[in-house]
Amino acid sequence: MRTLTLALLACLCFALFITGSQKAQAAEFCSDNYYVNVTLPNQARWDLCWEHRIREGIVLSKIHYTPRNGERRMVLSQAALAQIHVPYDDNGARYHDISDYGLGGNYMAALNQTDCPEGKLLRFGSKAVICQQMEVRGSAFSSNTDRLLGNSFSLFSVSKIGAYNYIPLWRFMDDGSIEPGVGATGALQRYSDRNTEQQGWLIEENKVGIAHLHNFFWRLDFDLNGTSTDDYVEELNFTTTNGRTSLSKTRFNTEIARSVDPASSRSWRVVDGSTKNAKGLPISYEIRLHQSEQQDLGPANEPFTQNDLYITRHNSCELFASHNPTLNDCANHLADFVNGESLTSADLVVWPSTTFYHMPRSEDAPQMDAHWSYISLSPRDWHAQNPLSTATDTVGTGNGNGGTGGTLPPKSPDILFADDFEAANQWTANPYNTDQASSGLWQQGRLEKVAYQNIITQQTANTGNSALATGPQAGSMVGAYDLDGGLSSIRSPAINLPTQAKYRLEFAYYFAHLWNASTNDFFR
Repeated sequence: MRTLTLALLACLCFALFITGSQKAQAAEFCSDNYYVNVTLPNQARWDLCWEHRIREGIVLSKIHYTPRNGERRMVLSQAALAQIHVPYDDNGARYHDISDYGLGGNYMAALNQTDCPEGKLLRFGSKAVICQQMEVRGSAFSSNTDRLLGNSFSLFSVSKIGAYNYIPLWRFMDDGSIEPGVGATGALQRYSDRNTEQQGWLIEENKVGIAHLHNFFWRLDFDLNGTSTDDYVEELNFTTTNGRTSLSKTRFNTEIARSVDPASSRSWRVVDGSTKNAKGLPISYEIRLHQSEQQDLGPANEPFTQNDLYITRHNSCELFASHNPTLNDCANHLADFVNGESLTSADLVVWPSTTFYHMPRSEDAPQMDAHWSYISLSPRDWHAQNPLSTATDTVGTGNGNGGTGGTLPPKSPDILFADDFEAANQWTANPYNTDQASSGLWQQGRLEKVAYQNIITQQTANTGNSALATGPQAGSMVGAYDLDGGLSSIRSPAINLPTQAKYRLEFAYYFAHLWNASTNDFFR
C-alpha cells in the first residue's frame, strides 16, 4: 500500500511539472489569454502572442515555428498591417485607413461562432475579435511513392471602416510558410453620376461606381532564431542570356526602397547571419510579392507609393507607411524612413506591399464579393530538406553544366485536336455484341447529308452531332446507299498544325448500329 501511494505521488508530481512547463512557455512573452499555441495534424507547431491596438488592430509578436521533430525558432518579433491606402480615380478622396481611422476599437467587429465555423474565438476583454481556424490546404507534395495533404491554421479579424469591411488574415502553414493577406468586402464607398464614367464603371442608369486602389502595407520585424542584430537582406534577380538563366544576389547594407521586377522574377530574403541548417546553409525567409500585376505610382506628395518594398533600421516611432505621427522628429512616411542609415548589425524591419485596383462591377452592389490580396513569406534553407517528407534525401546525378540529371520519362504528345461526337451523345458501343472487326481501311471522302428519324447527318464531324454515316451518295432510309459492302470515311473539321514538328494520328472509334446490322456493316 505504501509503495502504491509513492508511485501515485510520483505520477502526480510529473504531471504537474509538465503542465507547469507549458504554462511557463505560454507566459514567456505574453499572458495565456493572448497566447496562441497550435500543433497541426502532421506535428508541425506554431506559437505566438497577439495584442489589440486602436490603429493597427491585431498585432502579432514572438512568432515561433517548430517543424515536426525539429527545433523551435523565432521567425518574426512583430508583424502587423501598417497601412491601407485608398486613392480614388477622380481624386475626390485619398484615404489612409489605418493611421487616420484604425482597425481596432469601435471599428473592430465583434465576431460570433457563425463568423467562425468550426473555429475558436479569441477575446479582447469580453469581445470576440479573432477567429482561429484549422484548414486543409491541399496537396503539400506528391510523388510516385510519397504524398501528403498539407495543413495550416489561420487568424482573422474584421474591421468596418466606412462602407468597407476589411478582413486582415494570417495563415500559418505546416511547412513554415506564412501568408499575410487582407480581404475587402462590404459595399462600394463612393458613387457619382454618368459624367464621371471615365473614372469608374456604370453599374446602373446614371450611377457610376468610382474606381480606386487598395494599397496594403505590412510592417514585419524579423528576428530570425530570436536574435535581432545579425540578420541581413538579399535581393534575388534572374536574368536570361542565350537561353541560360543566371541568379544574382545583392546584399543591402543601408536602408533602401525597391520595386518588383517581373522580368527578373525578383524576390528578397532575410538571412540569419549566424545560424545554418544541417547542410551548412544559412537559414532565411524569402519574401515574394506574387500579385505584382498592378502597381500604384501616386502623385509627388505620396512618394511612399513609388516602391513596393522598403527595408529600414528599427525605429519605435516608425509605425505606419503613411501619415505616420511626426512627434519627436519622426518621419511622416516610408520614403522618408529610408534615410541612409546602416543596416549592419541592426534590427531590420521589412515593409512589403501589394496593390489591388478595384474597378467596380454591377455585381459589387448592393453587397460586394470579397477580393483578397496576399504576400508570401517562405522558409529558404530553414530546413535541410522538406520538413513534411520522410523520404530519403535526393542526390543529383548531373554536373550542373550540361549533365543529364538522370533519365527523363518520354514526353507525352500534345493533343492538337480531338473529336468524339458519339461519346458526347452517350451512344452505346457495339450494343448487340456483333462487332468483331479488328482492322480496316479509311477511304478519303466527304460524308453527305442524310436524314433519318429527324436526325440530320452533318457533312463534317463535330462534337455534339448525332450522326449516321453513309456512303458517298446520301440515302433517305436505312439500307439506301449506306455502308453495306462499300467504303467511306468521316472527315474532321480543319486542323491547323504547326510547322517543323512530327505528328502521330490516332483513331479511337466505335460504330453504333441498328438492330438490322449485318457483318458487312462493321469496320474492317
